[in-house]
Amino acid sequence: MKKMLTLTLAALLMLGGCDDDRKPDTTPDIDPDVTPASSVSDAAAPGEPASADAAEKPAYEPITAFAPFDVAVFADLRQQAVEQGKVLVIDFWATWCGSCVQMFPILHEAMHQGDRHDKVMLVSVTQDAGEADIAKALKYVNRQEAGQGAYLQGEDAVDPVAAALAELGETDDWGGSTLPAVFVFDKQGQLAYAMTQTEGDPADWVAGIAAAADAAAGQ
Repeated sequence: MKKMLTLTLAALLMLGGCDDDRKPDTTPDIDPDVTPASSVSDAAAPGEPASADAAEKPAYEPITAFAPFDVAVFADLRQQAVEQGKVLVIDFWATWCGSCVQMFPILHEAMHQGDRHDKVMLVSVTQDAGEADIAKALKYVNRQEAGQGAYLQGEDAVDPVAAALAELGETDDWGGSTLPAVFVFDKQGQLAYAMTQTEGDPADWVAGIAAAADAAAGQ
């Protein structure tokens, strides 16, 4: 009996040590447990059948590279949004920006809630540089199933884009490299909202962005 108890205790200690040996992933952009933003609202509760919308939703196709983003692309996106009668939301971010990574899935989920999905054109622009960081950003975007509308801004495009934004309205003298930064354009292509300074909870930032997008859409 004593021998059996000893063996049982030893087994429990070995099982407990597995958790102690696992190193937490402190890099926010490569957390394997992050739930893709696009699947949060579609997931069925335990024991409930999946919704018809979820069943009909096409499988996500990962992107293999980012589209380049510069002043010309910026102008084209504004024009496309106007022609489609949509509000344009541009999120500038990077994997090295912890608050950007925190906000990214919350923002994408919010912009796809209800009929906002049909009224908003959401664009994400990463400022990651270097092969390793760009690959990390690509991996993160695909994990969030957010490849559509994903762009990469090279260093040479940062200042020109910031200058173009400043010409369109009040941007709090955004220099182009302070992240995260989000800009909302109404259905006429005019700058309606700029978030260039952040303090507090990313969920609160997204609430402000969502409210601005709704107002710009005429809701």
